[in-house]
Amino acid sequence: FLVTRDEDFLSHESPSHEVVMSFTEGDGPGPDPINLQWDFTGPVSSLWNQAVIKILLDKLHALCAEEKWTTKPRSDEYWKEVIKQKFNWIKVIW
Repeated sequence: FLVTRDEDFLSHESPSHEVVMSFTEGDGPGPDPINLQWDFTGPVSSLWNQAVIKILLDKLHALCAEEKWTTKPRSDEYWKEVIKQKFNWIKVIW
């Protein structure tokens, strides 16, 4: 992502409509975990954005294991909701 603040998303480029549609129709590869892009032109519930959420959740689990976090783990549903809320907030300023 290379993003550290919400304001960094002001220069964010969403994936093209063609790329998103290709993924949605089962023809395209979907979000690139190395160059992750939200589709701010669609809702958080879109297939594309749900795939982004899954990538972020997988990254969170990997970081937790890699860094041996000792905090009490939260459920996946909790983190999905946090990510969705952040998406909706950033979409407003985007």
